[in-house]
Amino acid sequence: MKKITLLGTALLSTVCFLTSTTSFGQTGSLDITFDTDGKVTTAVSPFDTEDNAKSVAIQSDGKIVAVGYSLISGAELSTDYDFAVVRYNTDGSLDTDFDTDGKVTTDISGNFEDQAYSVAIQSDGKIVVAGYSLINGNDCNIIVVRYNQDGSLDASFDSDGIVSTDIFGLSEEKAYSLAIQSDGKIVVAGYSLTEGYQDFAVVRYNSDGSLDTGFDSDGIATTPVGSFVDLATCVVIQSDGKIVATGQSLISGNDYDFSAVRYNSDGSLDTSFDTDGKVITAIAGTNDDRAYSAAIQSDGKIVVVGYTYGTGLYHYALVRYNTDGSLDASFDSDGIAITVIGNLIDIAYAVAIQNDGKIVAAGYSYNPASNANDFALVSYNSDGSLNTNCDTDGIVTTPIGPTVDMASAMAIQGDGKIVVVGQSLISVLDGGSTYDFSVVRYNSNTSGLNTIENQDMSIFVYPNPATYNLTISTTEPTEISICTINGIVILNKVVDKEQIIDLTNFASGVYFVRTSEGLIVKFIKE
Repeated sequence: MKKITLLGTALLSTVCFLTSTTSFGQTGSLDITFDTDGKVTTAVSPFDTEDNAKSVAIQSDGKIVAVGYSLISGAELSTDYDFAVVRYNTDGSLDTDFDTDGKVTTDISGNFEDQAYSVAIQSDGKIVVAGYSLINGNDCNIIVVRYNQDGSLDASFDSDGIVSTDIFGLSEEKAYSLAIQSDGKIVVAGYSLTEGYQDFAVVRYNSDGSLDTGFDSDGIATTPVGSFVDLATCVVIQSDGKIVATGQSLISGNDYDFSAVRYNSDGSLDTSFDTDGKVITAIAGTNDDRAYSAAIQSDGKIVVVGYTYGTGLYHYALVRYNTDGSLDASFDSDGIAITVIGNLIDIAYAVAIQNDGKIVAAGYSYNPASNANDFALVSYNSDGSLNTNCDTDGIVTTPIGPTVDMASAMAIQGDGKIVVVGQSLISVLDGGSTYDFSVVRYNSNTSGLNTIENQDMSIFVYPNPATYNLTISTTEPTEISICTINGIVILNKVVDKEQIIDLTNFASGVYFVRTSEGLIVKFIKE
């Protein structure tokens, strides 16, 4: 290999012995360091009933927090659901530092329906969960709960850790998504129903749980979008502080379309977004098109995912908007990408953007051969085409239980690994069904083909492959060596948690980064 000089450092003749344990997993392959097979199921309820994970977040220490709801009563036809929060260690085991067994359930309203749908982690490590509670037979309220790091309720949040928001009195309000602003304020999105009209509802709270009167004067913004039924299923915060809520709107009859609303930081509609702050997108004519999740790219473009239905078939649907709300024609030529997985029922519930700009969508697909629903992960290039580096065709399906596995949410770890959560049917006994939380972790070569962490630190690199610059990120300061595939060291460097390496003088090929602790990560210079 030819001599390389980098940042004034001459080529060293030292040999870099690559002896550390590493896992060069292809994007979409199961991460066998996670509970030995990449899959974990968890029973939350003490009864053989229903546990359903609806959201997931990754803590700064790599622990995984999954939230949803659990049917607490063992009585048949019971609707006594409680908020459920489960925390896992990085290896997939339950974290016994979290309420002694890794699991917490919270009863909001007594023997009624309490369901959590979204989770976010504050910068101080506290866990914020949003959903709704059926207060009585006709009144649903938006619920936000904050937990301390040990799983106890945070008494500094509205005195008992629980905030209930009633928008229109004896009506129906539900939250399906939350996000935390850079200033610590909490933004929740869902819908409010009053006088037969269902509108987008966005609520902002101060960090102590009180309503933020700087947001639409009372902390609450309700927005009609379509004709009668508008449901916000996701909220994301832009880097400029503007708030994007996405979901679905009923246009007429059974014709639902994707919808998106953008608010200024004060709660007013942002008229730079399609002139009125609102966008409605029909995927396939008058079919049923419903959006469930959204993500903001580093360039500000908005990616929304859900499904489109027509002629008895459901397919993944992705839409990408420019920052002004127009469809991005550079994404699959018209701003819309439709993906057929099992050619019958394919429904996407989650989307995330990887470090290299690739887009990952997760949900489930019905497999007629096995008569079962499986987790379905689809990877897209930034132009909307399928990423064939992911399982050769961009599509991965994962069976967990015997028949029913439905993924609801996804998060990307700092090392690039992909965590997907949902529910799985574990067993059917005496006419009753047992559903558990299910968690799957996939490898991703965007992080450098996945180095295994040790007890003290982890390392990942991006983008991978890289062309001009490589970012090396570590959880602790360390000394790294960059080696050729033949083991020749070409650079030694001290990394204080993050370092950008200029690759201009690197020849194309495969390289390794090794830490002084013996961790190794592989990257490709294009």
